[in-house]
Amino acid sequence: MIAVLLASSSFLLSCLNASDQKSQYSTSNNSNQTTSSIKNGLTESSNQSKDSITSQTVSKDINADEAFDMLKNKQKYFLLDVRTKEEYDEGHLENSVLIPVLELKERISEIPTDKPVIIYCRTGKRSSNAAKILEENGFMQIYNMLGGITEWIEKGYPVVK
Repeated sequence: MIAVLLASSSFLLSCLNASDQKSQYSTSNNSNQTTSSIKNGLTESSNQSKDSITSQTVSKDINADEAFDMLKNKQKYFLLDVRTKEEYDEGHLENSVLIPVLELKERISEIPTDKPVIIYCRTGKRSSNAAKILEENGFMQIYNMLGGITEWIEKGYPVVK
């Protein structure tokens, strides 16, 4: 009888310990899930925030072919030449506006904010710098023509002199 009581007591104690461990695991697991959910929520929230900024600002490198297609479709673009006056006078894209990259920060108000901007220079380096300046000043759709007017001419596209 004592042996049965001892066995029963031992069994009950092991059940209680298992129940306590299960309860601790459950609490710990719920806490981990909550922590994980909070972390995921923050990550998702910060990703959504980054995505919304990214979806608002489009700064894209394009080549001469892409720029030509964009311009021939008669969409409303502001075409910005960031070369020097001398380079511009030698030949430029039709309807382009000259604002040399060195003057861009001071003349930023001359660029409309309500339409996409296509930027070009001779080869694409100055226009890359200009694109960064426009981004920093809140412009939303910026297209940098890599290869610049050099590639444009090599492709046989028209230039105004």
